[in-house]
Amino acid sequence: MSGNGRVVDVEAGTVPNTNEAARRVLVDRPNDQRLLFYIPIGDDPPIGSTIVWGPRHAWWPGHRVRKLSNEIDPDAPLL
Repeated sequence: MSGNGRVVDVEAGTVPNTNEAARRVLVDRPNDQRLLFYIPIGDDPPIGSTIVWGPRHAWWPGHRVRKLSNEIDPDAPLL
């Protein structure tokens, strides 16, 4: 999936399928949908910045990073 939105929160997290330490990026989309995905530690997007993502990478002004997960609905029940 790809899309764009605004960064709401960035915090420490663990990628669900790999248990790899990462940054959890929470994003508000223009259609009022909220989602999150994980990126490597060390290059955090600023809160409030515009972010764009594709299936493998995320971009914000001046940065491009590899995504460590697909997009996740933060309100979905844990399995």
